[in-house]
Amino acid sequence: MYCIVDAVRRAVAAREFGIETIRVRVFHEGRTVEIRRVPLTELMSPKSEIRRDRRFMRFQRPDVEDETIDVERHMPFRYPDATR
Repeated sequence: MYCIVDAVRRAVAAREFGIETIRVRVFHEGRTVEIRRVPLTELMSPKSEIRRDRRFMRFQRPDVEDETIDVERHMPFRYPDATR
């Protein structure tokens, strides 16, 4: 499992577009240890929910597919729901 450090909205947008994996930059103790693709099901968020606002709605599928989001290895799994 990975905890999203930055880009929770992009991860949720990827899920909403039906994208199954996303490129992540894995950090450990503040240093990048690898860049790889992981299934969205392995991501958790520090946020319990996010609001659907302009920042969320501005993403388009090609943009999200090419994104790299920052994560740290973590447990257990939790994924936020997008609320209206």
